[in-house]
Amino acid sequence: MRGKFRSKPMEVIVAEVQELAADGAKEINLIAQDTTSYGLDLYKKLVLDELLAKLEPVKGVEWIRLLYCYPSYVTDRLMKEVARNPKIVKYVDMPIQHTREGVLRAMRRGVTEQSQKDLVKKWRDTVPGLVFRTTVIVGFPGETEEDFQGMMDDLQAMRFERLGAFMYSREPNSRADALEGHLPEDVKIKRYGRVMQQQQEIIFSQNRALVNRTVPVLVEKKTGKNKWEGRTAGDAPDIDTLISLHGNSVDVGSIARARVTGFNVYDLIGDLIA
Repeated sequence: MRGKFRSKPMEVIVAEVQELAADGAKEINLIAQDTTSYGLDLYKKLVLDELLAKLEPVKGVEWIRLLYCYPSYVTDRLMKEVARNPKIVKYVDMPIQHTREGVLRAMRRGVTEQSQKDLVKKWRDTVPGLVFRTTVIVGFPGETEEDFQGMMDDLQAMRFERLGAFMYSREPNSRADALEGHLPEDVKIKRYGRVMQQQQEIIFSQNRALVNRTVPVLVEKKTGKNKWEGRTAGDAPDIDTLISLHGNSVDVGSIARARVTGFNVYDLIGDLIA
C-alpha cells in the first residue's frame, strides 16, 4: 500500500463499532498500516488513546484489540489507557522487525536498538499480564551472522508471547533493493527456521504454564458433538493460536470460561466451565 495515511474521524469509528455491537459483535480489532499514528493527519496529534476511551462505553463490546502498533508513535498515554480500560484486551501487536542497530538503521525504522528494548520493557511494566505479539524480518540486505545471532539472543531475552517471522523478499526499484549485501535464499530459509524453532520452544513453555488455569474464551465455531473452537483474549483472529474446547452447549460468538487442560505446541486444549 502506498500513499499518505488517512485517519477516519473518531465519531465515524464509534458509530461503526456501535453498529457492529448491535449486530452481536463481542470483539473489535483496530488495525491500520500504522495504528499508533492515528490522528496525526486529522487532529494534528496522536489520539489513539482518546479513541479507545470513547469506545469503552459501547454496550455489547467486550474485547477491543490493537494491531500494527509500530514503535515510533507509541505514547505513555496509550500504554496507560490500555492498562486502564477494561474493554481493551491486554494484548499488543508491535512489529519490531529487528533488534540490531545496523539493521534497524538500514531499514530506516526510526528507532534505536536500545530505545526499542526500553519500549518493550515499558509496555510490560505499564500493562501487567500483557500478551506481546511482534514480527521480525530475517535476511535483510547486509544482515550478518552476528546481527542475526544478536537478534536471536534478544528474542530469547524478551520472550514475546506471539511472534511471526518473514524472510526478506526483493521488491524491484525499492530503496532496499538498491542496498548491498543481499543474502542467498538458503541462508534466509535457515535463519527463518532457527527463529521459528526458538519461538516454538518459548511458546511451549508459556502454554505449559497455562495448564489448569481458567481463561476467557471467544467461541468461534462448533467442530463436533460437544466440541468447539475459540480464542483466548491473548490471541488475535487468523494469526494467533486457537483453543479446542469440550463441553456442553454454548453460543457461537459468546465469551465463555474454560479451564486449560493441555496443549499441542501452539494451540491449547480446554474444557468449558458451565
